[in-house]
Amino acid sequence: MYAYSGNMEDARLVEEYVVLITSFIVGYARNGRDVNAICTFRDTMRKGIRANEYTFSSTLISCGSISNLDAGKSIHALSVKSGFVLFVAPQTSLPTMYL
Repeated sequence: MYAYSGNMEDARLVEEYVVLITSFIVGYARNGRDVNAICTFRDTMRKGIRANEYTFSSTLISCGSISNLDAGKSIHALSVKSGFVLFVAPQTSLPTMYL
């Protein structure tokens, strides 16, 4: 959105923010704080920040780790809606979430 309008500085900042948030989500998940990972994802989406494929993937793994199928289904549907269904990262996390 920002890059399209020519505002490259803001576009870069938004991209860096997504990477930072994804790092938090991964950190929470690796330390057994899956609820925090899911909450961070939800907060990010509420703020209107678009997640990337790694954000979706990491959050789906957290949903699977705590057997939160309802949140996992919602996040899976959102990843499909966002166009990330064909990306490898979310696809590889789906078995973890659904099994």
